[in-house]
Amino acid sequence: MANIAFGVNTNKNAQEMGYDMFRTSLGETLGAIGADAWNFNPTSSIGRFYELQDVRSQNVNEPYILPEVLNKKYADEGLFFYEPEQQSSVNVLLERKQAERKRQNIIQRGPNDFLSGALKFGTSFVTSMADPVNIVAAFIPIVREARFASMVGRYGFTRARFYKGLKEGFVGAAAVEPIVYGVAQSEQADYDMMDSFTAVTFGTILGGGLHVGAGKLKDFNTRRKFNNRIKEAREKAGIDDAEQAELNLYKEYYPETSDVMKGLAKTDPETRNILLTKAMEDLSMGRKVDVTTVAKSDPVLRKAVENEKVSSENKVDTARPDNDIKAKNNEVTKEPQTKDDLDQEADYFESQRGIDQSERDIELDLENARSQVESLKTKQREQGIEDIQIESSAKEVEEINTKTKELKDAIIDGINCFNGK
Repeated sequence: MANIAFGVNTNKNAQEMGYDMFRTSLGETLGAIGADAWNFNPTSSIGRFYELQDVRSQNVNEPYILPEVLNKKYADEGLFFYEPEQQSSVNVLLERKQAERKRQNIIQRGPNDFLSGALKFGTSFVTSMADPVNIVAAFIPIVREARFASMVGRYGFTRARFYKGLKEGFVGAAAVEPIVYGVAQSEQADYDMMDSFTAVTFGTILGGGLHVGAGKLKDFNTRRKFNNRIKEAREKAGIDDAEQAELNLYKEYYPETSDVMKGLAKTDPETRNILLTKAMEDLSMGRKVDVTTVAKSDPVLRKAVENEKVSSENKVDTARPDNDIKAKNNEVTKEPQTKDDLDQEADYFESQRGIDQSERDIELDLENARSQVESLKTKQREQGIEDIQIESSAKEVEEINTKTKELKDAIIDGINCFNGK
């Protein structure tokens, strides 16, 4: 078909007359794009699948037509059959194929400028958002809460939500797309792997946008509740004129680490890279991650770390309220241990560890010896060999059993002697 209009105005009767060289209007094109996008949404695909299955189940006794006959009759319509099919099912497939080709005809004859392309993309995107299955799939919980909290600390709420939405939107779209692709192939629609890739891309972008939008709604509701609490507190205190209270979303959502997360969001990217490098270095060296020194070098993070330290020191265990008093009393009454005392405790620990290990080794050796003797006895009896060597080995094992205590005491004395006791 021709796709060049040469500036000719759209003829409203061109579609009925069959003159495809005439352009369709932008409204008609966007309508066809919306219908086509909805046709390949998960909800619509599932509905069409069950509709075709229902037609087949209601016409069980209908005769089947050979594929050669069907191909000769419907090849020009874009349908090709490999197996016999009932006429009722063919009618459904034919109706869907004709509707699809009609939409494609309108889209191909529509405007192709930049603005029209943007509107086409927006129409497909909005149509995808209208499908509840796509919305649910965009919120499959892939990113865990702890991971999301760390992302919030690094990027802030908006970017963290967008990144989380991209990941979960991609996974959700990839999980749903095989259904759409399978139904499209079963009805011989012009829907290939490139269309599936585009659908997954749309789902990924949709997930990012939905997460940001849902997050903004959550922030709005949190702000409303915060303002209500402030208003009630001021009314009780009799305060009429006061400045607008500032809402700290980090404190609302993550009260335990709100200062540090807020400070991280305000720091420059270079400081974040230094923090990440220090943490990775600690992990690679097998040390406990400690970025306090780097954090204190930044004025914003220094204040956040100090506030976090003060808040953690002021925490009280509600389950055991006497813990604070005991801790303070211990700080006053507990005498510091000398270096000699610590060395003695370390030596004692090492000696006990050696004793325990020696006992385990002895028991293991005895058990191995017993199992070997029993195995040899069994083989010897099967072959009719005299029990001379086995009896000797059994006596040795018995002797070891009777002298186990003496052996243990000798090992312990050797360990104590080695440690200087």
